[in-house]
Amino acid sequence: TSVGRADQQPLVQILERVATNVRQFEKDFANVLSDEDYEQRDGRMVQGQRRGASRRIRSEMFFTWMPRRMMGEMAGLNERWRQEAEAKGRPFKPVQLGIGLNTGVCCVGNLGSETRFDYSVIGDNVNIASRLEGQSKTYDVGTVVGETTTARAPEFAFIELDLLKVKGKTEATRIFALLGDNALKQSQDFINLTARHGEFLARFRAKDWDAAEALSRECEALNSSRLDRLYALYRERIAFFRTNPPPPQWDGTAEALSK
Repeated sequence: TSVGRADQQPLVQILERVATNVRQFEKDFANVLSDEDYEQRDGRMVQGQRRGASRRIRSEMFFTWMPRRMMGEMAGLNERWRQEAEAKGRPFKPVQLGIGLNTGVCCVGNLGSETRFDYSVIGDNVNIASRLEGQSKTYDVGTVVGETTTARAPEFAFIELDLLKVKGKTEATRIFALLGDNALKQSQDFINLTARHGEFLARFRAKDWDAAEALSRECEALNSSRLDRLYALYRERIAFFRTNPPPPQWDGTAEALSK
């Protein structure tokens, strides 16, 4: 995750409060997902089903509880800082969190030199997760997710953001926003939005600018997940492409300009 700038806020105080909350999330997450806790929560589960169900619960907790709780806690901290700023008569800018999720093989463990090391994680898939987190600012969404991750969690409400070539990579990958759990995915509003959104992306990638722009406004009208920045971004691209057409072989790929 990353933390955006908060003007005239004591940086050390901000980092301490955010870090304290993140550490508490880690403890709570470990406690909720312990085998003993799982047995108490669903004692009816038979032994043969236990491992698969445990994986399902781990996935559900990771994708819904953790990001939502982190965002909720951040909102609480921002409200506290806003009140403190008002009391001291100084301007206030909220701190924003961005989360990047990616799935793949990586190296996890105590890494470093013989004299100094720390528990960490490295690898290409870790770098991609970091790049995805950075794009949360571009699309103005809280959680950006890689295609491999969405394929392993089909029960959650994802919507495709872009076909993006992240910084440092030569091939593009589809990226998504995590909008909610299965209840949202099954809602008629979300079903309607994803249907029109899919048509919009198809028209955009086919260079049908008029249809894509019209569909972007339809999606915006259907949108209950605050994706206004996403559709505004695409309309900016359409306006550019009208006077600067992409090459014939273009497939809709965008290239990230920053990490």
